[in-house]
Amino acid sequence: MATDLSASASRGYARAVDRVCSAVDSMCGDPEAMSLGSADLTKLLARWERTLPADYEAGSKQPALLFCAVRLLIVRRGDHPERLVQVGLAEFARGRALAAWGESAELDEFTRIDKVNLVKAAWAAAHALERRIADGWALREAQVSHATVHRAQEILAEWDIQVAQPALRTPGEVRPAETVTELKAKLREANTRVGELQAKLDALTTMTANPYRETIELKKKAARTPKQNRLGLLHDGRSSPSGLVHTQDTDS
Repeated sequence: MATDLSASASRGYARAVDRVCSAVDSMCGDPEAMSLGSADLTKLLARWERTLPADYEAGSKQPALLFCAVRLLIVRRGDHPERLVQVGLAEFARGRALAAWGESAELDEFTRIDKVNLVKAAWAAAHALERRIADGWALREAQVSHATVHRAQEILAEWDIQVAQPALRTPGEVRPAETVTELKAKLREANTRVGELQAKLDALTTMTANPYRETIELKKKAARTPKQNRLGLLHDGRSSPSGLVHTQDTDS
């Protein structure tokens, strides 16, 4: 019955056969006389199996993998009805191993936090893929073309570029806009000028109104006073510019 083997398993069996054959050749005086039906082969295999770990580092599993591969091939050979395998060799192949299996320590490359983050990232990627598949089926049902779907990112990038740039205008569109801007500036300047003139006018009106009212009052008093006392009224009983106090004049 044929058995399918992987490439790595086939290489492992081939390496084990090469090692045992090289060892038997070095230990046996007549290697060509040796076969699976030879009684002396069992002793040679036992010796090879015991000394094999010395060729590797302490605790290595390679020796056990090699001699187990050889034992398994002998067992398979003995199970074949048309193949001759010496009885003692068949019992040796099914017997207890003569060398230790070796030891190994599992190398954990990630901490617990790293493992949690990896699991979260894996689930996030799985959910994103599910959403993408769902969106694809929705677009399929909406009869959206494949070209539109594949160019979606390019279209969005072009849109961002257009929005970031100022709107382009023809010379005919630019001139009216500039005219409106100039007119608004002139209007603001005119309003400012009008405000300044209005303030000056208000100040001038105030300055003019006060002397006018005082003059009217003085004229009214002068009209009610004899002529000889008008000058004193005009100075309101105070000293004249010459330093004399005006009093009521009498007829000489």
